[in-house]
Amino acid sequence: MDGYFTLIEHPTSEYIFWWSQSLLLVLAAIGAGIAFFQLRTIGNQARATLLLELDRRFESTKLSDARSILRQIREEAMAAARKVKQNANDAALLELMKPECALIISRLRRENPPTYAKLLNYLGFFETVGVMVARGYVTLGEISWLLRAAILDIEIYFGDHITERRSEPGNTGALFQQTLDLIEKARPL
Repeated sequence: MDGYFTLIEHPTSEYIFWWSQSLLLVLAAIGAGIAFFQLRTIGNQARATLLLELDRRFESTKLSDARSILRQIREEAMAAARKVKQNANDAALLELMKPECALIISRLRRENPPTYAKLLNYLGFFETVGVMVARGYVTLGEISWLLRAAILDIEIYFGDHITERRSEPGNTGALFQQTLDLIEKARPL
């Protein structure tokens, strides 16, 4: 029994063992690198799919109807602003339009709830976009390439109305917060 548990040296098998371990480590590193690039590609594809879906939603009939209503509101508010100050430049007209838009939208809220609901759907879309940007699912740059003009127009159409709604009793003051944050982030780009 003496020597039964004695190790017998086999230099060739040791070399094979160490080379196989080294090769296994190299293969594992290559596999990790491939997995990293695959995950990055999948992430980019998911982001692209999300952007395409947002574009599809923005171009949907529901939001197209809301944009049509907003064009009517813009025309009415612009006419009212021009009555107030006929020779105003574009920037001054936009500032004069804001309270007019709030009045028109408040009137729609009272007198035409179905039309007002379409406008809320429009705002809800941008609330969703704001959440996606805040959570990092898409970047602000990507959303700006797609929707910057529409995002900045929200402030003209809805800014005063949102402020008015947020001050109503029973409101937490967080109404459309993600939309307002999105506007603030998109403005300086």
